[in-house]
Amino acid sequence: MGKRKISKKLRKLETKATIKEKQKVKVPKKKASIKKKSKKNLPISQRIINFFRNSWLKIVNYFKGVWLELKKVSWPNRKSILIYTMVTLTTIFIFVVFIGICDFLFTQLIVLLQKIKF
Repeated sequence: MGKRKISKKLRKLETKATIKEKQKVKVPKKKASIKKKSKKNLPISQRIINFFRNSWLKIVNYFKGVWLELKKVSWPNRKSILIYTMVTLTTIFIFVVFIGICDFLFTQLIVLLQKIKF
């Protein structure tokens, strides 16, 4: 029972605190809306300039984002790169040998089948 009384008191205090916080927050009054110039009203030359300016800014922002992501990458050290390279080259060599042997065997099989007359 003691725990329930404490939790009820905490809830009451929390609700009182939130009510006081809400009362402290003043809602800003709406200001008269200022009409912006629509893009359609701009002359064609200004729209073309804005297009290229915005396009250039989008490209620059993209590469800035790429650069920031590349800074976050944890690059491997020289030793691990050498190990990964050796594993890759060894795997490639094994597959080359396997495919070469399969090619040779299938070639010989085809030659044998050509010699047999049905």
